[in-house]
Amino acid sequence: MDLSVFHPRLAPVSGRPGWLAADPERQAIEVDVPAFEGATLLQAMWAGEGSAGIPADQFLLTPGQARATLFLHPGSYFLRLETVEGILGAYGEIEVSV
Repeated sequence: MDLSVFHPRLAPVSGRPGWLAADPERQAIEVDVPAFEGATLLQAMWAGEGSAGIPADQFLLTPGQARATLFLHPGSYFLRLETVEGILGAYGEIEVSV
């Protein structure tokens, strides 16, 4: 093993791990989610990295969920959904200010 990652055991915040909310540089951003079917992952992607980038935050949605909270650093992002059929195109943009 080359690396171990330990996150503090903190109570969840808005259905997300507490350690995300404990980061003073991250902001809780509530977003609308378009209708979807089946297992779906909401992803916030850094705008400058394009679709091949690594998500800045992601959240596994529950069936019928219309809103979700992401914890993001200041910057520009686009939102997308990943389903069992594949990655759907961007459906929204977010600007998180300092």
